[in-house]
Amino acid sequence: MTEQMVLSRLQKVREELVEQGLDAIFAVHNEQIPNPNVRYLSGFSGSTAVLLISADEALIIADGRYYEQVEQEVEVFELRKLPVGTPYGDFIHETIKSMGIKSLGFDPDHTLYSSHQKLVSSLPNMELKAVHGIVENLRIAKCDEEIELIRQASNIAIKAFLKVIEIPVRGKSENEVAARLEYEMRLLGSERIAFETILCSGPRSSIIHGKPSENKLKLGDLVIFDFGAVYKGYCSDITRTCVVGEPNEEKLELHAMLQKAQHEAAAVAVPGAMGRDVDAVARKVITDAGYGDRFGHGLGHGLGLLVHEAPGLGPASEAKLQANSLVTIEPGVYFPGEGGMRLEDDFIVSEGGAIRVADGLAQELFVLRYE
Repeated sequence: MTEQMVLSRLQKVREELVEQGLDAIFAVHNEQIPNPNVRYLSGFSGSTAVLLISADEALIIADGRYYEQVEQEVEVFELRKLPVGTPYGDFIHETIKSMGIKSLGFDPDHTLYSSHQKLVSSLPNMELKAVHGIVENLRIAKCDEEIELIRQASNIAIKAFLKVIEIPVRGKSENEVAARLEYEMRLLGSERIAFETILCSGPRSSIIHGKPSENKLKLGDLVIFDFGAVYKGYCSDITRTCVVGEPNEEKLELHAMLQKAQHEAAAVAVPGAMGRDVDAVARKVITDAGYGDRFGHGLGHGLGLLVHEAPGLGPASEAKLQANSLVTIEPGVYFPGEGGMRLEDDFIVSEGGAIRVADGLAQELFVLRYE
């Protein structure tokens, strides 16, 4: 992150502080409750840190494991070093007192109840206020740098997938193929997988969020690959359906229907569109084809530092799309006990309709070689 990006984000947070009558806000990130807002605001990618932001100060509190990392990654924020053996809570409370904070905002979605209670008991004269969405709302529209990072994450995932589908699948289990895909993404530069890879074959491909198993891939099987890479904190999320051996006409027609549903939804995913209306366009294509009862999930979701974030695309979504927000569009049809298909890409919301973040992967029904 550049210093200019950090300063711009801090300015927007400080405007919200004034709007909500707060002296400061704090954000906690740790292994128990990961908080992407810490990385978004500061650039810190480690596993534990606390941010305190007031009108004239921006502090990051970290322990000795992260002093050097903070110095390398973090711009603008002042590092307050947690002394060895000192509990985070005690140090945070003393820091808040030293800043003269009388009203403090906290994110109830990323704050443990025990931490909240300790703040209440340690700082009885301070007002604690739960605030929702201050940073999350900033994260919805992506800057050019964020879009490029998601593009890189998408390209890593695409290249890995294209390598894996060249390998014959005879005798291979879903677990083996999924492990190879994750391995290739790491080799290509992914920090980690964006989420637990979904790879299900044959009758199991109707399980919408199924985990890979020891089930062996067989001739004629549909195979759903739902996977994503992470590049410098930003996620990609792609789904392709494959068939082991040559597909029949029915499978090709179903896949063409999903393509149509995705493309028509993307065309109306413009700034100001409601999430439910974009979902309705794809759902109508699938319903008109006679498969409305086979599309058992929302059309998509936002994408960024988390693989699922605002805005949502679903039948009940009241989210209003913003220019440069990133969304997945992923129509699917599922036949329990028989199989399923899904087509998913990552899109940038724009005036002329949503644009694919990365276009290096065909939208065809891919063929896996058996032998």
